[in-house]
Amino acid sequence: MLNPLQHISIRPTAVKGWMLLFLILLLHGFLPAQPAQTLFESANAYYGQKQYEEAAKMYLLVLKKDKNNLHARYNLGNCYYHLKDFPAAILHYEKARKLVPEDKQIAHNIQLANQQLFEKTEFSKDFFVTKAVKNFITGTSANTWAIYWLMVFWICAVAWCVYFLFGKNAGKSIGQITLPFVLLLAYFVYHAYTEKNKTHFAIVMQAPSLLQESPVQSAAAKDTLKAGTKVELLDRDKGWMKVQLQNGKSGWIQQAQLESI
Repeated sequence: MLNPLQHISIRPTAVKGWMLLFLILLLHGFLPAQPAQTLFESANAYYGQKQYEEAAKMYLLVLKKDKNNLHARYNLGNCYYHLKDFPAAILHYEKARKLVPEDKQIAHNIQLANQQLFEKTEFSKDFFVTKAVKNFITGTSANTWAIYWLMVFWICAVAWCVYFLFGKNAGKSIGQITLPFVLLLAYFVYHAYTEKNKTHFAIVMQAPSLLQESPVQSAAAKDTLKAGTKVELLDRDKGWMKVQLQNGKSGWIQQAQLESI
């Protein structure tokens, strides 16, 4: 199911002494643009009436005012999915997932959109292990990993204090067992945080897009990429980006054919 996320109600602010000024501006046609909440409610109304093109336009206006609006970003992905613009749907679902990496509904919708575009992909031998590790770490937010780290850190710290203050060997044993987990979880916190805050993934938005051996127009093509393909950004050279596919293959693609997540 591709149900839109419900909007969060916002209590209106009191205008008091500004009411007269607003009325004057309104009469003279100088009232500022609609606030994001009003636009969002209008977009939801269009979505509820299955007017997805109009809803998408309104959600885009909301995101111009607040690019981190999760609800608008997710619903915009839903609009493009219903309009069968699957590359755009994937792009906005991925941007939504960047805000909430643990959301299962977003991950499910990304899978549905990808199934509309791609058949089974061949992967390199090392891909599955590497991908599983990355998904395990980035599938949980940095804040959640930080909570786990704090819990293990305090267990470790208390255990060593018990050993040094009271000579209890049990404290030493627990400290030795938990210390590697303190270090490992610290790495998970760092990696999850950097993965979320670095813009190093993109979606191919134009089809067909050529994956070339070097960043020049005349270079030999290594592969042809479909719109909607997610790639990892490795390097930049003028108007070209070096990218890596999920199957491990890498090459160069024109930057204009990509949109960063």
